[in-house]
Amino acid sequence: MKKVFIKIASMFTLAIVAGSFYQAKDPVVNSSEDGLEKATGQITFSDVTVDVGLDELLKGMHGHSVAWGDINNDNYPDLFIGTFATHADERYAFRGHGDFPEPDKLLINHGGTHFTEVTPSPTQIKGMSSGAAFADFDNDGYLDLVTSHIANSSEDNNHGRSNGLYRNDGRGGMIDVSAKSNLIYNIDTVVVSARNTFVLDYDGDGRIDLLMQDDDCWRWSIGRSHLMRNMGNMVFKEVTVEAGLPENMNGLGGFVGDINNDTWPDFFFAHTNVMYLNNQDGTFRKLDYEFFDPQYSANARAGNLVWTCGAEIGDLNGDGLLDMVMGDHFGNTLSHKAHVYINKGIGKNGDPHFEEVSEEVGIDTVSQKEPYVAIEDLDNDGDMDILVSTRESFIYTNTGNAPNGLPQFSGPTGSGGHSGGLQYWPAGGMPDFDRDGRLDYLGPQWYAEERSPLLRNITEGADNYISIRMDIPDEDNRNGIGAMVRIYEPGSSGKEDALLGIKCISVSNGYSGGNPAEAHFGTPGYEKVDISITMPCDGNVYFIEDVQTRQLFTYTGQKPYSSILH
Repeated sequence: MKKVFIKIASMFTLAIVAGSFYQAKDPVVNSSEDGLEKATGQITFSDVTVDVGLDELLKGMHGHSVAWGDINNDNYPDLFIGTFATHADERYAFRGHGDFPEPDKLLINHGGTHFTEVTPSPTQIKGMSSGAAFADFDNDGYLDLVTSHIANSSEDNNHGRSNGLYRNDGRGGMIDVSAKSNLIYNIDTVVVSARNTFVLDYDGDGRIDLLMQDDDCWRWSIGRSHLMRNMGNMVFKEVTVEAGLPENMNGLGGFVGDINNDTWPDFFFAHTNVMYLNNQDGTFRKLDYEFFDPQYSANARAGNLVWTCGAEIGDLNGDGLLDMVMGDHFGNTLSHKAHVYINKGIGKNGDPHFEEVSEEVGIDTVSQKEPYVAIEDLDNDGDMDILVSTRESFIYTNTGNAPNGLPQFSGPTGSGGHSGGLQYWPAGGMPDFDRDGRLDYLGPQWYAEERSPLLRNITEGADNYISIRMDIPDEDNRNGIGAMVRIYEPGSSGKEDALLGIKCISVSNGYSGGNPAEAHFGTPGYEKVDISITMPCDGNVYFIEDVQTRQLFTYTGQKPYSSILH
């Protein structure tokens, strides 16, 4: 491991970004000592689906997966959205659309103003798309795309398509390399069905590997997940058993990331509620948790209607440890609830210890299931909020810690979308699609009767932030997937009492969703911050000092660097 220190001088002046603003209800603004303001107003979203052209583009879909990533290197995240195209034709004939299903779609983001579809494209598959992520699997500087599909289906019109792997051609298009990838069939020539796609470098060789998750919940489920090692040249090898994992491992969403602070990626599967810790030698060991209510882990096909689904990690109380939030996706319609687990620290054997504190922090039951969850600072006030994928119970706002050190949440508040009608967003994605410094949300709509909303974050006063990404040509994992990013008060790199935030870079946490490989922080009161980046698997550690806030900062390992400032 090497450590690199870089001090960055201010090279740019701030620019005012034109756009619409929304006055939050009764905002409370606190001035910091250096003159920047900390916004504590209501987190607010505006539905811009029609404005950016997505309303027409996403008709005729039963949306179930979404991924964001910049495939043409113009600094604006592009969009993949996947659909269940396997129902009876008449179920797509709504909102002026014909009685036929649309395929999965790849869409280019034009400067945050509008989207256009890439067509023709090999990504236009009609199947049961349930997960996707953008990542640079061949490390050539262009994001590739992996999609997971449920392949063992008895649904009407099933096209039988399994997973897809697409190599970026460097011109904003994709080349289908699925056939040679080994992601379609496993070593027994059985179709690989996958509910979710997780991206990680599990063995520390710098190549980005895949964890293809299947569930054991429905009649089409196979119940076998697959750890696929990247062998280079867009070819993967199944290593599930070799890595010490059971063949019948399954779940519904989850997370990948370093949960015990040893720099190696671990993973957690919701529904079965199992966590596997990385042994740092290409294998994993299972960690059993007694604080999970057993009813949440019982098999769905045995009649259990109380499932958990989707999970994410993030520092909810600012202590430098990654906490966990988990959603639900069960058939019981009486009580749905997100679950919050506080990280109590790492034991001598490297095991993290969690405690459920859902009620203590203000998370109550709601009327809708919440399969996708995210932990992000949505009002840029320096505290991580919780987003869940429902219309009416959408945002839990972090209002700070109680005297006992537990974070407190208000809400949930609604999404701002229209009320009534059929609304169900199985997945989610949280890009800053217009690069205004606020994280936005797209919910792929399951019902063709309704649109898939792109919700623009227009929170009043949420101007103080920094988003950090990596493009380090000298690293085999140039985008730093699995890296731990920390920000500090300026001049205080590495000092525990000066830590302002911590994020693990992941492109595939939650449920059926994929996000850009970026770490977003609210930075109220700070014009500059220091940054540390710890690459995964005992990799290099980079320290960058005096980085200006209010920008998308791209670290390349050396100067010059690229950034977008506001």
